[in-house]
Amino acid sequence: MPYIVLHAKSLGISAGLAGTANAIMLITSIFLKFYLGALADKFRAVKGILIQVILLQGLAHLALYTCIPRIESTDVWRPISENNATFYSADREYRIICRVNTSEPVICSQSVINQTSLSECSFTKDFVNEHECKSQSRNGPVAIEAFQFWVFLALRIIAGGLASVGFSLTDAAIFAILGDHKELYGRQRLWGTIAWGGLSPLIGLINENFSTSAANNYAPGFYIHFTLTLIDLVAVCYLDPPEVIRPSKSILSDLRQLFRQPSILFVTLCIFVQGTLMGPIWSYAFLYFRDTLNVSQSLMGLQLLIQCFFGETPVMFFAGWIIARLGFRNSMALAVGGTGLRLAVYAFGTNPWHMLPIEVTHGLSFGLFYTAMTLFASRVSPKGTEASVQGIMSGMFEGAGIAAGSIVCGFLFDHIGQRQTMLFFTIYTFGFLVLQIIVNLMISETSISDDVSVKKLPPPEIQVEEASQVEQLLKGVDRTMPRINTDVSELKDISFVEEHDDAVA
Repeated sequence: MPYIVLHAKSLGISAGLAGTANAIMLITSIFLKFYLGALADKFRAVKGILIQVILLQGLAHLALYTCIPRIESTDVWRPISENNATFYSADREYRIICRVNTSEPVICSQSVINQTSLSECSFTKDFVNEHECKSQSRNGPVAIEAFQFWVFLALRIIAGGLASVGFSLTDAAIFAILGDHKELYGRQRLWGTIAWGGLSPLIGLINENFSTSAANNYAPGFYIHFTLTLIDLVAVCYLDPPEVIRPSKSILSDLRQLFRQPSILFVTLCIFVQGTLMGPIWSYAFLYFRDTLNVSQSLMGLQLLIQCFFGETPVMFFAGWIIARLGFRNSMALAVGGTGLRLAVYAFGTNPWHMLPIEVTHGLSFGLFYTAMTLFASRVSPKGTEASVQGIMSGMFEGAGIAAGSIVCGFLFDHIGQRQTMLFFTIYTFGFLVLQIIVNLMISETSISDDVSVKKLPPPEIQVEEASQVEQLLKGVDRTMPRINTDVSELKDISFVEEHDDAVA
């Protein structure tokens, strides 16, 4: 829902507070992903939990629009004048002070935006100087005291947090269905991109048609989202992901074994940093384009269309092939470089139409990166912890990373300006890219076609390849023998007995 920040501002909530709400939601989603992912792994109930998550997030998103009234505000005008002033080609500085007696919170901020002289200045003639002022209010300190902000925060946490959980659970289900063909994940994920890119310009046009010159209307987008939620529920009911034969006996122990590896930790750091870079883009790009470049909603929809159809879709289709040749870490470095180029154009661009081509780099920023991240998580996850690892990796990206980026971006928007904020993130991006390239050169890369080192970790019961070989041996000895759910050590004993009996026979 890229219009949520714009909707928040229309309610009277500042960009900084909207970013803070997004950050809290994203941080909360980390714990939701881990907790619900662990439940799905433990009880093998991915489908059941996914249905509940989709329904609740749809209702919460709808409530964001229907249940929150606008924060009321009152304009206060005070004439300020100075008489009998004498000027001799001197520069004068003024300070404007507002004094208002009221029980309501008041913020006064004025700036001179125009200054004209109505006559020539001389020693013998009157000099008239007009100041035309425009009032600007910062709603942060006021809005945080309003109940509307706290309702918005609660609904944003529920809606965004559960939607994020839905993505990670869906990824786990997709990888389970793909089985040994996990490199085809991008070709499944691109259908979501096609839907997003196809509907975005349509929703932008509909929103614009329902808007007036005085106020923007985002209602159509929220109602369309809820309609698609109901359709999604029907589709998930027909989803049938295969169950894990041997679930993990100790999820926390297996996860500790996994994240002790330096290579895993470095990839996790890269995921977090890319999240901080996507924070300004996901949370504030539309606000930046509207306030700085005066971009219409229809042009925003066109930006999303280019991102999806000319960026994400082709990259996701070939993502498996790209990652197989570059490896996980180099693919992520390429994504960081594409993001830096995109932020640089945002920082220095002045014509939104000329800036449209840079949106194709979204295929690298999100399409390639997200595919590499989820594929990496699937490859390294111990048996029976797939949903948990997907939740952790996704939480570092969409949770901790984007949350940190949103908080910093919102703070900088209010204090140094929007364009300067984009320049700051551009410098930060290329600085980390240099570090990432150096580390990648120092650490050997693991490609998609190679075994990931985590598969060599103890305990034996999570060594998927070894268990698979034993099962094949058992099938070759006795195809009528029933499947046995046990650990690898027990399977070894059984295979030895069968081989011995076969030899005796």
